[in-house]
Amino acid sequence: MAVHHAMLCLDPEATTVMLESGVERRLLRPHQVRDLLAAVSIKRRRDIGRISTLAGSGTETRVRRYLERRGVRVREQVQIEGVGRVDLLVGERLIIECDSVAHHDSPAAYYVDRRRDADAVERGFVVLRLTWEMVWLDWEATQRQLLTLIHGEVHRVRRSLRQGDGRRVIGPRERIPRTGLS
Repeated sequence: MAVHHAMLCLDPEATTVMLESGVERRLLRPHQVRDLLAAVSIKRRRDIGRISTLAGSGTETRVRRYLERRGVRVREQVQIEGVGRVDLLVGERLIIECDSVAHHDSPAAYYVDRRRDADAVERGFVVLRLTWEMVWLDWEATQRQLLTLIHGEVHRVRRSLRQGDGRRVIGPRERIPRTGLS
């Protein structure tokens, strides 16, 4: 099979993108991917890493894989109440949307995206929109930006902040403790 030969020739990242894109486009089924992976060496499988059946595009795969390789928790195709389905949820609060012109080029799509971003920000999330060009043509700069966000812990929810007098201030998405009074 041509896919098997490509797996032997492509670098691990390109192999992952190819397999996940094959599943997303319904050219490959999950059991076929398992069989293909079983036919390569253990080292090659380790280099390829996790294969997801949830990736919506090769762009998402590349971004997710980059973050996972740095030990960052990434979830795919997450449904967020009041926002909808997002491409990637990094940590607890960084939403990454991987946009292509094919799906986001109309005025209506542009409006929907901005409305969702505003709804997400209102709920304590940070939204980063990456274009195909940013991930594939300007990848080095995009990697630097992702690392800056991760090192700044933008993806983490601050559970509480301390004021100068020691009083606790409730952070985003944290529940206010009940005191028994209504």
